[in-house]
Amino acid sequence: MTGPSDWSDVSHQLTALQAAVAAAQQAALDSIGSSDADAFLQQLSALADTLATAQPALARALTAERPPGEVIAQVRQVGAAIEQLLTLNTRLSAQAQRALAVLFPQDQVKAYSRLGGKGLGTGGPGSGYLKA
Repeated sequence: MTGPSDWSDVSHQLTALQAAVAAAQQAALDSIGSSDADAFLQQLSALADTLATAQPALARALTAERPPGEVIAQVRQVGAAIEQLLTLNTRLSAQAQRALAVLFPQDQVKAYSRLGGKGLGTGGPGSGYLKA
């Protein structure tokens, strides 16, 4: 199997991937100051679609013959950008978990669960109000 003699299509796909990763990173950063992560999720979905579309052709091209240096550099840039996005997402997730832990300390959550598990007596209206 021979690879592409013209690597411009591969380069265009890698450029599209770079743009999709950059858009997802920006949406992640924008979500920090707001309470809405929908734009970030939409960009991640768009990135997943771009990856799914580009992956088969990129895999064929990159394994068929040695790509030019510019293409190798683009592949490395895309990989590094995806790693940065993963790191950013991990940090954002950890921040959200810490915020939830401050709002709902585990000791208090457990205390409310135990209180709800005991019931409120008669079994009438509201008796299961605090049950988890």
